[in-house]
Amino acid sequence: MDEIIKKIADDSGLSEEEIKELIDEKRNEFSGMVSDEGAAHIVAKELGISLTKRKLKIENIIPGMRNVSILGRIVNIGGIREFSRKGSKGRVANFLIADETGSIRLSLWDDEIDKMSDIPLGEVVRIDGFAKEDNTGRPELRIGRFGAVTRSNEAFPSIEKLIKERRYDKKKIAELKMNSSAAVRAALLQVFEGNIFYYTCPRCNSKLKDFVCSEHGKVKPDYTPVLSGIIDDGSDNIRVVMFGESAEKIFRMPKEEVKKIFDERGMSVLDRIELGKEFIFEGRVRRNEYFDRLEFVANNIKNVDVKEEIGFLLERQ
Repeated sequence: MDEIIKKIADDSGLSEEEIKELIDEKRNEFSGMVSDEGAAHIVAKELGISLTKRKLKIENIIPGMRNVSILGRIVNIGGIREFSRKGSKGRVANFLIADETGSIRLSLWDDEIDKMSDIPLGEVVRIDGFAKEDNTGRPELRIGRFGAVTRSNEAFPSIEKLIKERRYDKKKIAELKMNSSAAVRAALLQVFEGNIFYYTCPRCNSKLKDFVCSEHGKVKPDYTPVLSGIIDDGSDNIRVVMFGESAEKIFRMPKEEVKKIFDERGMSVLDRIELGKEFIFEGRVRRNEYFDRLEFVANNIKNVDVKEEIGFLLERQ
């Protein structure tokens, strides 16, 4: 940590004490939900300073970091998806990488996928690359032209231990704070009408404007269902945003069927949603800049397990 502070101070012309004050201010801004190291990287980014690659914990990665190096275990491997672009074929594959602080998606494109061809599920890998923001606002790892994925022999927790340590803490909505992660049992009271599909470029996964990618031109878009609404658990309510599989669980049908009904009947597809039903919403809290309020981004949605919930309520007494 001292090395990071010294580099930021040397490159910015500020004193180390001034850098420490900026780091403390950044931690306070995020209500203490980022570590000193994570806050230091945010300060460096805002000052236009590129930190040399060094191993980070996943919880400290933020979108926009240009020099990221992490050690993690592969806990999930997605299939390779092929797509067409300008008369040629493209490929994309996603991997979930975890350490004891959290998990992050690694997205590989075209020939980058070959770097993982002989690395199986469960292996410990070192990833050097950069972080982008995915379509839910979370950081996503890319390796790009100068990045790498390599096996590591360093000791690391097992998949089972990582999954156990990454379980969401159960909280009431009234207890949620900016940047916190939690599992909330709440009823879905309302779903808003609006754009219920998020269209992205099949090559770079960037959001499209009028089906045009700023980098790859006019493309045949991929689409992801997206829903927003209000959930309430009796302690308070909060706006919730649900992407992809989370939205499919609320619709109770795959995205292809949602799209078909939407194309035929428009917003009447929302009638398929069971309002008032309770779910377990797992995700994180972020600030919606447009509405200037907190909202809950659901990464996963589960049906309520009554026995599990009774045990949880007894623990809280």
